[in-house]
Amino acid sequence: MVYKELWAGVSIILVVSLLILHLFMTTRYKLDKNTLTIQSGLFFHKALPIASIKKIIETRTLLVHPLSRWIELN
Repeated sequence: MVYKELWAGVSIILVVSLLILHLFMTTRYKLDKNTLTIQSGLFFHKALPIASIKKIIETRTLLVHPLSRWIELN
């Protein structure tokens, strides 16, 4: 019976880890003439007018969500 509980916990951790890995592996940026399009994971898709970007900050951490600190908007 302990093994059933163990496998349930391992399964949850595995699914969450795969979703996080998918988020990092599928983040894409597309720069068109007047628009920056950001797509990350299954549900995040945002198009930003380039004119609304005030500042771009370089980061080197994996803990930063796309848009949260890289691009500062008006």
